[in-house]
Amino acid sequence: MTACFAGRISESMTDSIQVMVRCFAGLKEKIGKPEFSLVLPSGCSCAAFKEQLVASWPEAAVYSSRLLVARNGSYLNDSDLIHDRDELACFPPVSGG
Repeated sequence: MTACFAGRISESMTDSIQVMVRCFAGLKEKIGKPEFSLVLPSGCSCAAFKEQLVASWPEAAVYSSRLLVARNGSYLNDSDLIHDRDELACFPPVSGG
């Protein structure tokens, strides 16, 4: 698994990417901000990104297994790779009726 690092580049990480993360609904409340920039290693999967999100903000763990992530308007699978300058939108599960 590829590790991801929030907000800064590790000394050992020379090949990194930067993404913009936007949080919506309850996730925004749990994290405490609507958007932030994140530095990740190249080759970071969507699943690894979600693990880092929870590691950085444990309050978000309640959504981790059901969190929806969209890249530039299209939903990602856990195995999809994240690329430099992607805009990631994170949505907790939504119910309605």
